[in-house]
Amino acid sequence: MESESSLRQRKPDQKPDNEETKSQSDSPKKRRRKLKPPTIVDRSCSLLKFVIYTVMFGVFFVCSITLFIALVIPDKIHATTFNAPTPRPFTGALAPNTRLQDVERLFEGQVSGAESFAMQKGVIYTGTHDGKIIRIKDGKISTVATFGNKPCGLEENEHICGRPLGLKFESENQLLVADAYLGIFRLNVKTGKFKHLVENDRSAKGVYFKFFNDIVKGSDRTIFFTDSSHKWQRREFGYIIMENENCGRVSWFDEKTNQMDSFLNKAYFPNGMAIGPDGEYLLFCETTRFRVHKYYLKGEKAGQTETFISNLPGFPDNISPSSSGGFWIGLAYPGARSGSMPVIDFLYQHPWIRNMIAKVIDPRTLFRFIPKYGLIIEVNQKGEIVQSLHDPTGEVVSSVSEVLDTGNELYLGSFGGNYIGRLNLRKSKN
Repeated sequence: MESESSLRQRKPDQKPDNEETKSQSDSPKKRRRKLKPPTIVDRSCSLLKFVIYTVMFGVFFVCSITLFIALVIPDKIHATTFNAPTPRPFTGALAPNTRLQDVERLFEGQVSGAESFAMQKGVIYTGTHDGKIIRIKDGKISTVATFGNKPCGLEENEHICGRPLGLKFESENQLLVADAYLGIFRLNVKTGKFKHLVENDRSAKGVYFKFFNDIVKGSDRTIFFTDSSHKWQRREFGYIIMENENCGRVSWFDEKTNQMDSFLNKAYFPNGMAIGPDGEYLLFCETTRFRVHKYYLKGEKAGQTETFISNLPGFPDNISPSSSGGFWIGLAYPGARSGSMPVIDFLYQHPWIRNMIAKVIDPRTLFRFIPKYGLIIEVNQKGEIVQSLHDPTGEVVSSVSEVLDTGNELYLGSFGGNYIGRLNLRKSKN
């Protein structure tokens, strides 16, 4: 027992030693709180925060990159706005079928870039990506001529080697050729000798030609040709499509006087050409406007231009005579105008997107992701669609540049293909 004196000396609030020790030993237990396991709500909130922060960072990153591209990288093109009409429905003469899946691939891996055809006495002539004019006779290929110089075979050498595109016979053995880079030639397919009619340093109204594409000859011997762009070369056609500017021309050349000029100076990617019956008019494709124009050469409307057919379901490339008296139109990238929201129609409505794309990549890169679809159409002389041939999968035939109609067979060429397609019309029926 503690003495009375010790009790009197202790401060009123002082506890006995055993009580203080007990209090100190119990205090941590009293202060400690039990940790509860996280609930589903807690976990959901944490996940939501992570997602929000991630999205915010992603938006910030994308906006930063977009702003950098917009402000720092200079414009490559100056895209224009084009509100394309709603694509034609695939009904009636445009109803889908599988006839192009019956196409036989000829010379696969041996011919590259057969853009256009000309036929004489059953022998087919075409140009290839390595600058050659080749002859196809009795199932064999032979070279007729090369207009440029080596090296050949690579796209970066096209301007040196040449790239033959449009071909038309003007008389027996005399073939007119439009080379994208080198100009216009007359080639004797029998001897292989050629004459350079229009060189690539010629101009009209002070503007030089940069992209010779197709060629026809009128009944008065005037040569008409398309210059797809005075800004871009053939190997830059992706920028022409993305820009969609009227920087192309349709021109004429008089060999007797050596004079030349353009009768249409502001065309949207003028491309393939064809002469109408009796030379009354010529037709030319306006690729990035999905239409074909008619220019009158004779009669009361001589010198006037009107729309022949519009709102085509793809980019019209070349136009050629059909055996029934009408015309075949080859369509490039018809998948770009298919679906509930056609990708090219959307891009044409938003020029800023196209400007951004052209700053960082070659637009042709995007074409690889366009849904594959093969389509050619036949129109009559009034511009009405009378039939269409499809490959909905695009596995046999996708983009078509030109159709050569022999009556019983159709030969199909493509600027990017490595074969020539042949369709036997007697065997291929709906």
